[in-house]
Amino acid sequence: MYCGKDGVCVACDNALHCGPDCVVCTFPTPVCVDGMCAECPDDGYCPAGKWCESGTCVPCTPEDPEHCGQTCQKCTGSAPACMEGHCRCAGDSCGPWQICDKGKCALCNVPERCGETCQPCSSDLPFCRFDALGCVQCLVHSDCGPGMACQDDACVPDCKAQACYGVPPTLGGDCKAPRTVGRRPLNKGLVLAGNTATAANEEPPGGEADDCPDAAQEQLVTLFLTTGDTLSVELIPMDPLFDATLKLRSGKGCVEGEVPLLLACSAGDGDGEPESLAMTADNDAWVTVVVDGAAGGKGPHDFGFYLLKLDLECARQGCCCL
Repeated sequence: MYCGKDGVCVACDNALHCGPDCVVCTFPTPVCVDGMCAECPDDGYCPAGKWCESGTCVPCTPEDPEHCGQTCQKCTGSAPACMEGHCRCAGDSCGPWQICDKGKCALCNVPERCGETCQPCSSDLPFCRFDALGCVQCLVHSDCGPGMACQDDACVPDCKAQACYGVPPTLGGDCKAPRTVGRRPLNKGLVLAGNTATAANEEPPGGEADDCPDAAQEQLVTLFLTTGDTLSVELIPMDPLFDATLKLRSGKGCVEGEVPLLLACSAGDGDGEPESLAMTADNDAWVTVVVDGAAGGKGPHDFGFYLLKLDLECARQGCCCL
């Protein structure tokens, strides 16, 4: 103790009165710490690259997580370890969707480490999403095989590579050269216009043997159905005197040696009103829509202008053919 201001005894705990003997602290130990002259009371008294340990400024080391490297950085959070003078990650310090790779946190967005747990991708799901959300079957079209495309991280049939998918309506209309309509236009709903007066009697052989009328002039439209597809067709005569007949036949137009089956028939009965048919396919096959007259070629109004409405409800993803 020493006698301070106003005659009051004061503890010797400052640089002018330090320790049991109340000595004056001078350089290089200019401060009083715990009753002893010391170099520093805290890190702020030490020069760059050093920290205060028990009153002495000591160098920060490249392996001390509390005083790491030349800046004496405290390593915390995702980088709790001190390696070669820098704060680095360790173990699972990076958290989910990341992995500690050579002291640095890396996003798990590669096949070798993918997703929240950073596990390798399997042969069934060999690619890792760029956002590290998990392993997927594909990222781009080239990841899939021939005839396939990448859609929503999965390989699906590439409709655009299939001839029966996006074919626009073609010209023509008889058996030798029927109109061909792709599945994609049908899936959006399609309306065709025509005139049976311009067509020769070219319905596929065997048509005359059915109970469904066969006029002298008809026009044909072919399309491809897959199992489970539902096709709806409506034939609208533009001339009220045109007594139309609507048929669905198997096959594609007129194929030599093929006898097409009559799948459905809607005859006009002389009313001149629209005819409609619908079918659900039980196998993958071409189907031909026949626009014909109801008088069997015996009436004056067995042909004329018409509108043909077609709509396809596809059973398979993307309305593909395969």
